[in-house]
Amino acid sequence: MQQGFVEITNLKITALYPSEKVAKEAWQRIAKANLNDRISCKVGKLDDGLSIAAESFDLIAGIGPVLIWGDREKKMREIYRILRPGGAALFGGKYLGMPDFRKVSSKDLRTSAANTSISSIQVNDNMGQWVEIRKGIRDRGLRD
Repeated sequence: MQQGFVEITNLKITALYPSEKVAKEAWQRIAKANLNDRISCKVGKLDDGLSIAAESFDLIAGIGPVLIWGDREKKMREIYRILRPGGAALFGGKYLGMPDFRKVSSKDLRTSAANTSISSIQVNDNMGQWVEIRKGIRDRGLRD
Protein backbone atom coordinates (compact mmCIF):
# COMPACT_ATOMS: atom_id res chain seq x y z
CA MET A 1 0.00 0.00 0.00
CA GLN A 2 2.79 2.44 0.87
CA GLN A 3 4.40 1.93 -2.53
CA GLY A 4 1.13 2.80 -4.25
CA PHE A 5 0.79 6.06 -2.31
CA VAL A 6 4.42 6.94 -3.06
CA GLU A 7 3.83 6.40 -6.77
CA ILE A 8 0.62 8.42 -7.09
CA THR A 9 1.04 11.18 -4.48
CA ASN A 10 3.62 13.46 -2.91
CA LEU A 11 2.43 12.52 0.57
CA LYS A 12 4.84 11.88 3.41
CA ILE A 13 3.93 8.51 4.86
CA THR A 14 4.15 7.13 8.38
CA ALA A 15 3.85 3.36 8.42
CA LEU A 16 2.71 1.68 11.63
CA TYR A 17 4.10 -1.73 12.55
CA PRO A 18 3.21 -4.00 15.48
CA SER A 19 6.79 -4.69 16.58
CA GLU A 20 10.35 -3.33 16.39
CA LYS A 21 11.39 -6.39 14.37
CA VAL A 22 8.77 -5.84 11.66
CA ALA A 23 9.45 -2.08 11.58
CA LYS A 24 13.20 -2.68 11.21
CA GLU A 25 12.60 -5.05 8.27
CA ALA A 26 10.33 -2.45 6.65
CA TRP A 27 12.83 0.34 7.29
CA GLN A 28 15.53 -1.69 5.51
CA ARG A 29 13.27 -2.12 2.45
CA ILE A 30 12.41 1.58 2.53
CA ALA A 31 16.08 2.60 2.71
CA LYS A 32 17.00 0.18 -0.09
CA ALA A 33 14.31 1.79 -2.28
CA ASN A 34 15.66 5.28 -1.36
CA LEU A 35 12.30 6.27 0.08
CA ASN A 36 13.37 7.21 3.62
CA ASP A 37 12.66 10.87 2.84
CA ARG A 38 9.01 9.93 2.14
CA ILE A 39 8.25 7.00 4.48
CA SER A 40 8.94 6.78 8.21
CA CYS A 41 8.16 3.86 10.50
CA LYS A 42 6.51 3.81 13.91
CA VAL A 43 5.86 0.93 16.25
CA GLY A 44 2.52 0.67 17.99
CA LYS A 45 -0.89 -0.92 18.13
CA LEU A 46 -4.27 0.74 17.97
CA ASP A 47 -5.36 -1.37 20.94
CA ASP A 48 -2.81 0.29 23.20
CA GLY A 49 -3.44 3.85 22.09
CA LEU A 50 -0.75 5.35 19.93
CA SER A 51 1.93 7.71 21.13
CA ILE A 52 0.96 10.01 18.30
CA ALA A 53 -0.36 13.51 18.88
CA ALA A 54 -4.02 14.18 18.18
CA GLU A 55 -4.80 15.56 14.72
CA SER A 56 -1.50 14.39 13.19
CA PHE A 57 -2.64 12.88 9.87
CA ASP A 58 -4.65 13.97 6.85
CA LEU A 59 -5.02 10.43 5.53
CA ILE A 60 -4.92 7.07 7.27
CA ALA A 61 -5.20 3.88 5.23
CA GLY A 62 -4.86 0.27 6.21
CA ILE A 63 -5.37 -3.11 4.68
CA GLY A 64 -5.88 -6.07 6.94
CA PRO A 65 -7.89 -7.26 9.86
CA VAL A 66 -7.03 -4.37 12.17
CA LEU A 67 -10.68 -3.52 12.84
CA ILE A 68 -12.21 -6.98 13.04
CA TRP A 69 -10.49 -8.25 16.19
CA GLY A 70 -10.46 -6.93 19.71
CA ASP A 71 -11.97 -3.67 20.88
CA ARG A 72 -13.11 -2.26 17.53
CA GLU A 73 -14.71 0.83 19.04
CA LYS A 74 -11.48 1.79 20.81
CA LYS A 75 -9.49 1.36 17.59
CA MET A 76 -11.96 3.45 15.60
CA ARG A 77 -11.86 6.25 18.19
CA GLU A 78 -8.05 6.17 18.16
CA ILE A 79 -7.99 6.53 14.38
CA TYR A 80 -10.43 9.43 14.65
CA ARG A 81 -8.31 11.07 17.37
CA ILE A 82 -5.17 11.19 15.21
CA LEU A 83 -7.00 12.46 12.10
CA ARG A 84 -6.73 16.17 11.34
CA PRO A 85 -9.94 18.07 10.63
CA GLY A 86 -10.63 17.56 6.94
CA GLY A 87 -8.88 14.17 7.05
CA ALA A 88 -10.09 10.71 6.15
CA ALA A 89 -9.30 7.12 7.09
CA LEU A 90 -10.06 3.91 5.24
CA PHE A 91 -9.40 0.47 6.75
CA GLY A 92 -10.37 -3.00 5.71
CA GLY A 93 -9.99 -5.51 2.95
CA LYS A 94 -11.52 -8.48 1.21
CA TYR A 95 -10.15 -10.94 3.78
CA LEU A 96 -9.65 -13.61 1.14
CA GLY A 97 -8.60 -16.88 2.65
CA MET A 98 -9.51 -15.83 6.18
CA PRO A 99 -11.52 -18.55 7.95
CA ASP A 100 -15.13 -17.55 8.50
CA PHE A 101 -14.88 -18.06 12.26
CA ARG A 102 -12.36 -15.17 12.41
CA LYS A 103 -14.47 -12.75 10.39
CA VAL A 104 -16.81 -10.16 11.87
CA SER A 105 -20.17 -9.62 10.23
CA SER A 106 -20.86 -6.27 8.63
CA LYS A 107 -23.83 -5.95 11.02
CA ASP A 108 -21.50 -6.28 14.03
CA LEU A 109 -19.01 -3.86 12.45
CA ARG A 110 -21.81 -1.32 11.89
CA THR A 111 -22.91 -1.74 15.52
CA SER A 112 -19.33 -1.10 16.68
CA ALA A 113 -19.13 1.97 14.43
CA ALA A 114 -22.40 3.32 15.86
CA ASN A 115 -21.13 2.74 19.41
CA THR A 116 -18.18 5.11 18.81
CA SER A 117 -20.48 8.16 18.57
CA ILE A 118 -18.41 9.29 15.55
CA SER A 119 -21.07 10.76 13.27
CA SER A 120 -19.00 10.49 10.10
CA ILE A 121 -18.15 6.77 10.25
CA GLN A 122 -19.49 4.30 7.68
CA VAL A 123 -19.09 0.63 6.86
CA ASN A 124 -19.06 -0.33 3.19
CA ASP A 125 -19.26 -4.00 2.30
CA ASN A 126 -19.91 -4.08 -1.43
CA MET A 127 -16.24 -4.74 -2.34
CA GLY A 128 -14.83 -6.38 0.74
CA GLN A 129 -15.38 -4.85 4.14
CA TRP A 130 -14.20 -1.27 4.65
CA VAL A 131 -14.59 1.27 7.43
CA GLU A 132 -14.39 4.92 6.42
CA ILE A 133 -13.93 7.69 8.94
CA ARG A 134 -13.95 11.36 8.00
CA LYS A 135 -13.17 14.29 10.24
CA GLY A 136 -14.64 17.46 8.82
CA ILE A 137 -14.71 21.06 9.83
CA ARG A 138 -18.03 20.42 11.56
CA ASP A 139 -16.02 18.40 14.06
CA ARG A 140 -14.31 21.70 15.04
CA GLY A 141 -17.66 23.32 15.76
CA LEU A 142 -17.75 25.19 12.45
CA ARG A 143 -20.20 25.02 9.58
CA ASP A 144 -19.24 23.37 6.27
